[in-house]
Amino acid sequence: MAMTEGIDRRRRLLIGTSVAATAGLAIVAWLLLNFLLTRPGLRTSIDLTRNAQFTVSDATKQLIQALREDPKKKLQVYTLFIPARDLGGWRAGIQSRILRLTHDLLERVSYLGGDSITVEHIDIKHDIKHAREAGGQPNTIVLQLGKRKRVLNLWQDMGDIRFPEGQQQPGQMSIPVLEGYRGESAFASVLKELLTEGTPVVYSLTNHGELQARNPGGDGCQMLSTLLRGQGLKFVEWDLAAKREIPADCAVLLMLQPRRFVPAEEIKLIRAYIESGGRVVVTLAHPLGMSYTQVAPMRLDGLLEPCGIEIGDDWLLNGIPQGNEVSVGAEFVTRVRIRKGLNAAHPVTGFLRRNQSYVDLIGARAVTFKNPLPDGVVGDYLLTTNPFTWKANLARWPKQDFYAPVTEALYGTFHVAAIAEVTATDGQKKNGRLAVIGGLAFANGDHLIEDNQVFATKLIDWLARRKSLVSVPSTNYRSQAMRASPTQLGRVAWLVFTPPVLFLLLAVFVVFWRRRA
Repeated sequence: MAMTEGIDRRRRLLIGTSVAATAGLAIVAWLLLNFLLTRPGLRTSIDLTRNAQFTVSDATKQLIQALREDPKKKLQVYTLFIPARDLGGWRAGIQSRILRLTHDLLERVSYLGGDSITVEHIDIKHDIKHAREAGGQPNTIVLQLGKRKRVLNLWQDMGDIRFPEGQQQPGQMSIPVLEGYRGESAFASVLKELLTEGTPVVYSLTNHGELQARNPGGDGCQMLSTLLRGQGLKFVEWDLAAKREIPADCAVLLMLQPRRFVPAEEIKLIRAYIESGGRVVVTLAHPLGMSYTQVAPMRLDGLLEPCGIEIGDDWLLNGIPQGNEVSVGAEFVTRVRIRKGLNAAHPVTGFLRRNQSYVDLIGARAVTFKNPLPDGVVGDYLLTTNPFTWKANLARWPKQDFYAPVTEALYGTFHVAAIAEVTATDGQKKNGRLAVIGGLAFANGDHLIEDNQVFATKLIDWLARRKSLVSVPSTNYRSQAMRASPTQLGRVAWLVFTPPVLFLLLAVFVVFWRRRA
C-alpha cells in the first residue's frame, strides 16, 4: 500500500515536472520567436490585401534602409489628424478614407523602419500643448529628423481629390471625389529631402526698401520667414550694396517689393546670378494699391528686359463673379483673386488648382513676355486674372473709384505672374529662373501670407530644386465619380431601403401567422 502510494507520488511529481518543463520551454520558445520576429533585420510580411495597400515601393524601402544604416538618425513622425466625425457631409467620407490609408502607410513605414522611425498620434483636441510643440497644423503630418522638419498636409499633399469645375446643370449635384492616394510618394519625397545633408538658404534683399523679416507689421514679411523656416529652409536677410556679392549657397534670392532705386551694379550681380543657374523671385506691386502716395511704379527694366519680361504701370482691379452677376463697387475690388487663372500645366500652380486653392494679390500689375523672347529664354505664365478685370482710373486720384467701367471693351484678362527660364551661360546643367509677380503677395498685412502660404512654399520649394519627388504610383485607392440628380438619388435610396423593410415586414408576418396556426 505504502509502496503504491510512493509510486503514485513519484509519478505525479514526474508528470508535474514534465508539464512545467514543457510550459517553460514553450514560453521560452514564444519569447525567442517574438524577439526574432521584432528585429528590423528579420522582419518580413506577405500582403494579400486588395490593391496591396500595405506594400511600399522599392524606392521607399531604399530610403528607409538608408535611414536605418545611420544609428544617429531617428525620424520622428507626428500626426495631427481631425477625426472624420468632426467634418460634415462629403468631407467626412473623404477624410475617413484618407485617414485609413494614411494609418496603413504609417504602420507599414514604422514596421520597416524599426527603431529608426517613431510614429506618434497626437490628439489635437485634448493635447493642445503637445500639438503646438510638434509644430504642425490640424490635419497635417510632421516629419522631424534632428532639427530639420517638414510638414505634409493630409488633403493637399497626400490625397488626389478632384473638385467639380464649371457650372453644374440644373437639378444635378456634383461633389468632390477622392480619385487617388499619393501618401507614399509625398512621404518618400520628404524623407529623401530630410536625408539630404545641408539646408537650402533663402536670401532676402533689404537695401532697396523691400519687405523686412524683422518687421511684424503689415508691410513686413516676418510671417513668410517663419513659414519658410518651419518648412526646413534657412531665411537670411542680405544687404547687396554692402556685401557686393550673392552667396554661393543661395538657393533662392527674394526681392520683395523694392521701393528705392536699384543701382546698375546690383542689377548686374543679380543678372549674373540668374545666368549662372540662380533662382530669383521679384514682387512688384503698384504703390497706390499699397496705400502709398502717388509715385511712379517700380519697373526694374534692367533686370526684367534681358529675361523677356515686361511689367505694366497700371493698377489692376477686378470684380468678383457671383453666379451671373459681377460684384463691384467696394474696396474689395483692389484685391485681385486668381482661382481659374492658375496655370494647370505648371507644377506650382497646377497643384493649387487641383486643390481648389487661390492666390490673392494687392496692387496688381500686368506681367507680359516680349514677342519674340530673347535667345535662350523660355517663358511661362503662372497667374491670370478673371475676365472682369480693368485698369484703375487714376485721373481722379486721390478719390478712389471702385466701380467697374461702363464700356465692356475695357474689361479683360491680364497675366500677373510669370517665370522666365534662362539658359545658363557657364555650361552648368541647371538653368536660371526669374519669377516675377505683379502685386503684393507675401506681406504680413491683409491676411495675404495666410491666403498665399501654399503658393509661397510651393513656389520657393520648386525654385530651390527641393522637389526631388520619389515617383510612386497612387494605386492604394481609386474611386469613380458619381453624378446624380436629386431624382436619381431618391430612386437609389428607395432601392436601398425598401427591399430590407419589405423582408422585415414579411418575416414579422410569417412569425405572427405561425403562432396563430
